[in-house]
This record gives sequence, structure tokens and C-alpha cells, in this order.
Amino acid sequence: MKYDPTKEEPSSEELDKLSEEEFFEWLDTKAEYLKTKTRKLNSHEIKKIAFLDAAFKGRDITNEEWEKIKKQGKLNEEENNKRWQKS
Repeated sequence: MKYDPTKEEPSSEELDKLSEEEFFEWLDTKAEYLKTKTRKLNSHEIKKIAFLDAAFKGRDITNEEWEKIKKQGKLNEEENNKRWQKS
């Protein structure tokens, strides 16, 4: 059984009736579909999460951490742009 996003999700009873092979096929195809609906965090989102985490822990962001945040954000944004341009 393959996941079909246009159809209503099967109930837990229906999923219980599937064989192990059918269930994992459904789960794998659903996971593949959901991967198409995600993107990596951009610079602003990473910065926001990092600063919230640091504030929660009662510490400041170091210069080294800040540089890593900027670098990772830039990489994520480039990847997101490439992925968006393919669509």
C-alpha cells in the first residue's frame, strides 16, 4: 500500500490490518512525500533559535558560534534556492 496525499489517511485500525511489508511501504512512501514539503532553516531562523537557546541556558553566543550560525545559514539558503529553482 502506497501513501497517497490526495486520499484520507487510513485509520489506526486499517493500519493495524496491513502486513508488516505493506505498513513499511506505506510509511516509506509517506516519508518520501513529506521530505518534499520541508526546507532547511535560513540564517534568521538559525540565529533566532540559537539566541533563544543561549538565553534559556543563561549564556551569550560566542563569536565562534556566531560565525558558524552565519556560515550554516548561508549554506542552507543556497541549498533552498537551488531546490526552489528546480521546481
